[in-house]
Amino acid sequence: PARLGGLGLMNPTASANEQRAASQQISAPLVDRLITQDHRLDGCHSVQQSIKRRIQHSKRMKQKEDAANLQRHLPLPLQRSMELSQEKGASTWLTALPIDEHGFALHKAAFRDCLSLIGHSRTHQLTVVVDNRLVLSMP
Repeated sequence: PARLGGLGLMNPTASANEQRAASQQISAPLVDRLITQDHRLDGCHSVQQSIKRRIQHSKRMKQKEDAANLQRHLPLPLQRSMELSQEKGASTWLTALPIDEHGFALHKAAFRDCLSLIGHSRTHQLTVVVDNRLVLSMP
């Protein structure tokens, strides 16, 4: 995820088995009710919510573990870049909704330029203005 220094893009083939298992766990209370022909859904929702919370927690922990493992194997300059990208607020530009009327919409070339600039400018002061709208300022 972006808050751990990534782009928030998942590989569906790598996570398919985990997602299927999560779906089965979440729907298990409903499946049990269907099998037993129990028409009451009392408590099903709260059980499902607790299962979802447990799955989300374990997913976040795995993501943190994977990010830490990746960071240990990176060269020192990239480790520093990853640390900076994990700081609070560093990923807000990446996760903002692309609403054009508020000036948040980036076309493909501007998005790629931002990624490139961020990746190569972690140690220098940099301010970029594109089309008089996009301002990127980095310490």
